[in-house]
Amino acid sequence: MTHLARPFALVAVAAPLLSSLSSIPPAVALRPSDFGSAAAAPPPTAAGITDPRSPQFQPTGADGGQDELGFYAGDPDRQSFEERTAAWRSYQQDRYEHQTPAQRASALDDDGRTKLLATVSRGSIAFFFFVLMWRAVHHYELADASFKGPARLLFVVPTVLLFVLNMAGCVASVTSPTHGAKKRMKAILNLNKLSESALFAYNILRLTAAPSKYIPREIYVGRTLTNFLFLVQCQLFTRVTWGAAQARQEAAISSPGG
Repeated sequence: MTHLARPFALVAVAAPLLSSLSSIPPAVALRPSDFGSAAAAPPPTAAGITDPRSPQFQPTGADGGQDELGFYAGDPDRQSFEERTAAWRSYQQDRYEHQTPAQRASALDDDGRTKLLATVSRGSIAFFFFVLMWRAVHHYELADASFKGPARLLFVVPTVLLFVLNMAGCVASVTSPTHGAKKRMKAILNLNKLSESALFAYNILRLTAAPSKYIPREIYVGRTLTNFLFLVQCQLFTRVTWGAAQARQEAAISSPGG
């Protein structure tokens, strides 16, 4: 009887608890404003259109919402990568074709930035002339070891003269960056181009028409490549603008607004 009375006792105790729980009012639904934040409202659109990819959502106009580069500003996913690349190339080509000769020769682009391989600093010019000085020493040693008698004097004197001119160009690039000094330094570079061209032709001749039995051909191949590299570098230094970045900085400092 004791075991049968226990379930009835539990029911008698739990009944008041259940009745008290049923009397609790229902929970109030919490809103985002109760936590100090409001729900993000959808952007206002015309005619209730909320999808940015919808054609009605795109800006209207003669170009269909394209910017000057041919891109869609409203939807970046509307064009593929290939189409964007083609539009950018077309824009760059069109801008290059409509440039004036003065704009093409300028060391600065449309945004005022220095173009790549369009200008060199004074320090770069001085360092390159220093390298050309040691290059002239190499020419002297090569001529002194290759020729004897009157022929030696004929080939040694130009190398010594080239060494002195390169030394003068190295000093002038630092001390006197005037327009006349730049013209003289570019003339010195042209003399270096002449010597490299002559050595290039000589090495090609020894490789093809008159090979030597005592000197491996690999030496002439290495000399030919070295002549070509110095020839290209001298040509690059004579074509680019010298000290454009420093001149622009000095002009900005000396201007009233600087």
